[in-house]
Amino acid sequence: MRPSFVSLFLAFLCAGILIPVFAEAPENLKQVPVKDLITEANQQIEDVKMWTASGDTYKEKEDDIRRTAGVLAVLGQAIQDHPEAKSQKISGMGLRDAALKLAKSKGPTDSVNAMKDIQAAQEGIPNMRKTFTARKDLIGMDDLMHVVNTLNAKLRRSARRSRDPEADSRNALVIAMLSRTMAEQGEDYLSEEAE
Repeated sequence: MRPSFVSLFLAFLCAGILIPVFAEAPENLKQVPVKDLITEANQQIEDVKMWTASGDTYKEKEDDIRRTAGVLAVLGQAIQDHPEAKSQKISGMGLRDAALKLAKSKGPTDSVNAMKDIQAAQEGIPNMRKTFTARKDLIGMDDLMHVVNTLNAKLRRSARRSRDPEADSRNALVIAMLSRTMAEQGEDYLSEEAE
């Protein structure tokens, strides 16, 4: 019980320290290599491809698919907001919208259709709505906290002895991107409480 509390505390502490609390893309996003965002998105897409390959794996991994789709939506938004986004093959907005579609899928058939859109976005085919989606709406707080907690556990283990420093770096990057979303959700919650 205590280690999970500590992990949760550390996640919120990191969110408070690392994240500026405003809606537009922060200046420090320029410091994040867009290639790292794309590499992590591609890794997440490969995981989801395996999980949506059949109805059985879909049912078994349904929660993981929803969580990973939320992470893909956040990464898609970060890619779109990045200053070097136009020089990349992947469509950030297309990835974001397709990932949101995947997160809302009700079964294996819906997930296969959403995966086609994700793969199109991965190839740079812009299949997107021209609407604004707030970061706080890209992933639910429960899923966000589960992902942050899982990645934090991986980072704690790797701090002792890293086997894959690049993956550890990408995990920290995903936590930072999710922390921006968490900050926006927290702001929204506090404003609702004040009313």
